[in-house]
This record gives sequence, C-alpha cells and structure tokens, in this order.
Amino acid sequence: MRKFLALCLAVVLLLPGAVYAQDTEAVVISYSRAVELAAATLQDMEEIFEDMREIQDELRDEIRELERGDQRRETISALAEELSTLELQLMYAQLTHEMMHGSIALSVENILASMASPDDAENLAASLQSAISGMMAVQGMGGNMAMMQNRMHDILDEISLLQDSANVRDITDGLRDAIEAIDYQMDVMRLGHEQSALVVENTLRSLIIAVTELETMIETMTAGLAQTQENLRRVNIRREFGLASHSEVRAATHAVTVGQLALTQRQASLYNARNSLNYLLGQPLSQYTTVAFTRDLPEIPEDLDEHIAEIIPTTPPIRRLQMIVDTEYEALRAYRGFDRDTREELREAYQRATQNRDAAMRTMEAAMRRAYNDLTNLQTQRESQLLEVVRAQQALEVAQTNLALGRITRHDVTLAELAVFMAEQAIESTLNQQWLLSFRLQNPSLLH
Repeated sequence: MRKFLALCLAVVLLLPGAVYAQDTEAVVISYSRAVELAAATLQDMEEIFEDMREIQDELRDEIRELERGDQRRETISALAEELSTLELQLMYAQLTHEMMHGSIALSVENILASMASPDDAENLAASLQSAISGMMAVQGMGGNMAMMQNRMHDILDEISLLQDSANVRDITDGLRDAIEAIDYQMDVMRLGHEQSALVVENTLRSLIIAVTELETMIETMTAGLAQTQENLRRVNIRREFGLASHSEVRAATHAVTVGQLALTQRQASLYNARNSLNYLLGQPLSQYTTVAFTRDLPEIPEDLDEHIAEIIPTTPPIRRLQMIVDTEYEALRAYRGFDRDTREELREAYQRATQNRDAAMRTMEAAMRRAYNDLTNLQTQRESQLLEVVRAQQALEVAQTNLALGRITRHDVTLAELAVFMAEQAIESTLNQQWLLSFRLQNPSLLH
C-alpha cells in the first residue's frame, strides 16, 4: 500500500503547482532540540537581567556610601552633646562673671572707703589686691566665655554641614525601593518569558501537527487522484466502444480537475506550514525540515477539581495577578496614616486586584473544563476509529479474496486499501489532537 501511494505521489508531484522536489533530503530534528531552537528565538532574558542586576549593584554601592552617614550622625550626636555641655558651662560662667563683677564692685567701694581714711593703708592694699585679682579673673573668664561662644558657633556650623549629608534615610529608602522595584520587574519579566516559552512550544506542536497532517492529506489525496485518473481512463475506453456517454466523460474529467486543484492547494498549505516551522526554528526557509516526535499522552486526570486547584495557581498569568494582589495588600497593611480617603482607596485597590485574579481563575477553570470534555470526547472518538480500522481491514481481506477468485478488479482492491489507510490516518489525526490538547490542559494559560 505504501509503495502504491508513493508511486501516486511521484506522479502527482509532476503536476503544475507542485512545491517539493523528490530529491530534497529532509533535515530531521528531534522534538527536544526543536523546543530549544524555538525557545532561542525569544529574547535572551538573562542578558537583560544581568544589566538590571548591575543597576541594582550600583544602587547598593550608593546606599553603602550614603549609609556611611551613620558615622556622621554619630558625630552630630557627639557635637550636640558637646554643645549642650558648653551651653551649661557658658550659663554657669555668665553667672560667675556677674558674681565676680559684684565682687569687684565691692572691692572698689572698699578702696574708695579706704581712700577716705588714708591712715588705713593696710585695708587699702588688701582692697586694691582684691580688685586687681577680680579684674584679672573677670578678664580671663571673659576670654574663656568668648572661646566657648566661638566653639559653640563652630559646632553649629559643623552640625549644619553634617546634616546635609547625614539626612539620607529618605534617599536610601528610595534607593531600596528602586532595588525592590527592579526585583519586581524581573519577576514580571520572568513570568512573561515563561508564558512566551509555553506559547512558542504550543505553536511548535501546532506546526508539527499541521505539517504531519498536510503530508498525510496530500498522500491520501494523491492516491485518490490516481484512482480518479484511472476512472477517467476507463470511462474514455468505454466511450470509444460506445459504452459511456459524453456526460460521463465530462464528469470524470471534472473530477480529475477538481482533485488536481485541491491537491495543489494542499501542497501550497504544506509549503506555508513548512516555512512557518523553519522560521520558528531559525532554519533556512527553503530547508525540508522534519521534527521527530513521540506522542506521550498523559493520563486524563481522574479528579478534575483537584487538578484545577493544583494547576491554575501555578500558571504565569495567575502568578502575575497574585503579585499585584500581594503588592496592593502590602500597601494597605503598611499605611499608618489617618486619612480615611487614602485608606479607602488602598482598600479598593486591593479588592480590585483580588477580583481580577479571581475572575481570571474562573475563566481559566471554565476553559480547563471544556478542554477536559474535548479530551474525553477525543478518547471516545479514537476508540470508535479503532473499530473502523478493523472494519476496513476486514473489507480489504474480502476484496483480496474476491480478487483471487476473479470476481473484482485490482482497482477495487486498491480502493479497499485506501479505505484502510484513511481509517488509520484518522486515528493518527485524533492522537495528534490529543497530544496538543493534553499539553494545553497541563498549561491552561494556553486555553481560550
């Protein structure tokens, strides 16, 4: 049967519109390698992440530089303490200064009194000595007070200068927020990249199936066209002997023309599908690429509810929405103000984020349930198709027996062989659909 179909294909490929050369050697790529090649077409996120990490490192260096202001703040505290001590000392000095001024004034009064009684020279000398000592002490204390005041001014200037660099908490907090924002953005980008990788693999599977099924369809249509051409040849022979009408010839000719046109269209579709596959894999568009794959079909989950509960929260879109929920919740929890409107806005933002996440989860759950039903129906359909293969094989056995007995022609046996081939390919098509749908059910963010 395969040799017959290959012969038919070789004949039809000589028709106008054929898009393949039979001597083209296929480049076979394993499925795992195809996934790697397809993923390589995505933007390299690691390079972007490396740039973002460098920015984070620069911000951390700046924070460390600014946090050296902690030492400055310690200096400010020490200077403030010294300033407080100097203020007390100056206050004490001022009081002492006033008291000493009073003492000098008393000494001067004593001097004046002694001068009134010049005979009391001894008291006059003592008063003069006391006045001179007091004035010297006052003079010295005045100098100390001036020094203290100058030092206080210097301390205030130092504190002012240090405060310009030490008041960095807001700056460092802002830089830390920037680092966290970069982390958040990288998480978002990772989720987006993860989803893109799933989309790429899903597209790869779809193109593999499209190419495979178009090849099978062309093979089947080629065999069918060969039978149509054989029928036209027979009708023409019968027409020569007057056993077939002109309308029968026109109908047979029309069937061949329609078959050729349909085959040419399918060949064009296969050509486009191969171009798309090569483009996705980063291969030359003119290359005849074949992806070798096995359809590993996972078991249909017995407990769909449990499967849904486990899978949905792990999907990239839901994880992204959960990040938003967590962010809004943290903003609400961290608010310590007393403005009622602000708190209400934060609460509403958190509620909206929660509602959006829950709505997306419900939508995804509905899509999963539809996919589960479709997968179950495909399983039932495949069981029915297996019975059809058995029936077609039995019909072929009968045809071969009748051919041996001379009851039918080889043409009838060929038709029976074609029926078996088509029944087998129907199963292959169903398996392909199961393979694709199972992948989507395991990654429900691909479902719609």
